[in-house]
Amino acid sequence: MISRPGDDARRVRETDLPTPFGADEIRDATPDGHRVTTVVEEDGTVTAQRRTTFLDGDDAGVTMRLEMLDADGRPVGEPATFRTTWFDLQSHASFPAAAAERSWEQVDTPLGPLECIRYDVRGDTDMTFWFAVEHPGMPVVMTVTAGGTVTTTSVVSISAA
Repeated sequence: MISRPGDDARRVRETDLPTPFGADEIRDATPDGHRVTTVVEEDGTVTAQRRTTFLDGDDAGVTMRLEMLDADGRPVGEPATFRTTWFDLQSHASFPAAAAERSWEQVDTPLGPLECIRYDVRGDTDMTFWFAVEHPGMPVVMTVTAGGTVTTTSVVSISAA
């Protein structure tokens, strides 16, 4: 059984909801060579893929290599590489409590059924994020609704290099 964090855990800012994972949990779940591939769909049509690889991780942070791929998985342009901290990665999932709701949900994903922490964020652009409890890090599914278009990004694979 996977434990669920308390509501007071993992809060980046006092006015925000708790994040799904702490920086140390993200660090521990993403060893060197950890690779996540996502598929991007607009209104149900695959438009792109992305591959994120974690490299040279240490206590402070990690180097990330982002590769853009076309809808068929062919590279588009050169990969982008940058260094970031584990706390910065945690902060990406920090949402203002006044504009967001958090709940638990079992979700069918390309990775199979997963227990997720769901965040619904409302504003000019409506966003929903599902973070899989067993895969600390980026959301396994994310939807963005803007201007009548729904963009869904789904993790389709998680692997080591």
